[in-house]
Amino acid sequence: MIKNFFKKLGYLFDHTNVNHRFRNPIRSLTQDTPAMIPTGTHQQLISAGRWLFGNFAPVRGALLEQATYSVQPFVPQYVGPDKEWGVEAEAWLNDWHKVMDIQGKADFEELLYLALIGIKRDGDIGVLLTETRGKYPAIQMVPAHRIGSRTNGVIEKGAFKGRQITNGVISNANGRAIGYELTNGRRISATDLSLCFFPEWSDQNRGLTPLAGVVADLQDVKELRQYELTAQKAQASISLIEHNENGMADDSEAFIEQTIESNALDTTVETLEGGAIRYFRAGSGAKIETVESNRPSKNAQEFEATIMRAAFQALEWPFDFSLDPSKIGGAVVRLVAAKAQRTIEKNQRLVRKLARRIDGYGIAKAIKLGLLPMPKSGDWYSWHYQGPRRLTVDAGRDANAAREDYKLGLTTLQELYAERGLYWEDELQKRINEQRVLLDAAKQAGIDPNRVQLLTPNGLQNSNE
Repeated sequence: MIKNFFKKLGYLFDHTNVNHRFRNPIRSLTQDTPAMIPTGTHQQLISAGRWLFGNFAPVRGALLEQATYSVQPFVPQYVGPDKEWGVEAEAWLNDWHKVMDIQGKADFEELLYLALIGIKRDGDIGVLLTETRGKYPAIQMVPAHRIGSRTNGVIEKGAFKGRQITNGVISNANGRAIGYELTNGRRISATDLSLCFFPEWSDQNRGLTPLAGVVADLQDVKELRQYELTAQKAQASISLIEHNENGMADDSEAFIEQTIESNALDTTVETLEGGAIRYFRAGSGAKIETVESNRPSKNAQEFEATIMRAAFQALEWPFDFSLDPSKIGGAVVRLVAAKAQRTIEKNQRLVRKLARRIDGYGIAKAIKLGLLPMPKSGDWYSWHYQGPRRLTVDAGRDANAAREDYKLGLTTLQELYAERGLYWEDELQKRINEQRVLLDAAKQAGIDPNRVQLLTPNGLQNSNE
């Protein structure tokens, strides 16, 4: 059933009935993107991405790796002028992030992690800004398959009367999304529901899974592996092959053993080495061979790797980094890590956009409910998000290069700490607090603080200088 589904799905923009000798002309694609990808096709692509994620381990692993390297951890930091208010707001966000999920299943980082996986797997995901019965702010993730319109065209009645709706997206005359329709018929304003995806077309209103272009290829790899495993099992079930004159099993030994057990024949039969030694008549050509298997062949493995590399290009994730890093080394390793880091940074740009929307809503609701005061400057929206530490394959080499850049003034503490996944102002304050504790303790004990720490790279300072 799933095989027929993929055959019917085919490629997104290719003609499905292609003769490999005489190719049909490419169909016209001079339409708006929403018209080229109607609701039915979009739902099929969601199903294809989910099937591959659930049944194809390399795809699943690549998407999970991207989400892990991109999101965890992801810490908000206030960067506005009201520092005292920022400390209070950060503390409130830290508490709210633990209970923000309307379903009570995930915290802030887990929601961002699930959102990024959903975007990569399904193409897009909706984020609903809602509230509890007590008017406390809450967040609900809306899966891609729950967003869609029963009919496309101009809305005839309701709050969005006269607006265009396509595949669940309600847009104005400029093509801007102003609302969304769920599959249950409910329509929600874009101020309350945000649709997150990576746009690849200027007029795109729904996200497309990066797996769309490689669905058929990965299905072929899946089938090849199944067929190859079946062949290996069949071959492994035969351990020895006996060549004899009859071409059939020799039943004489069984006949003799049965005769002996019944005491009908006074003959002694000795089995040597558990039957591992057999004797053949000279010149008869009888022999025993072991079955040697070379499956999967080297060519088959290289062919599969070629298809997989193409699929990983669509995922924007290095094949060698995720599946087989043992074959690369030196400068190539750093090149592969740099490509992976670029994809991580691309993911983080979208995740930061989503995080600002969520936290902006939470802060605004908290101020409205009196849970937080309004900052004196009115700047409650200036936030920075510190993601995980930068991906590296040679931490020592990169650390040395970072120190040299800092000495020459080519970088800042903020950039250095960001590469380690740390926020520079917090770390600077930690160092200040550490020095204060150290100096106070040394003064109380009556010893030179230079004796308990290394202040310069050239050794301890002389207290007499």
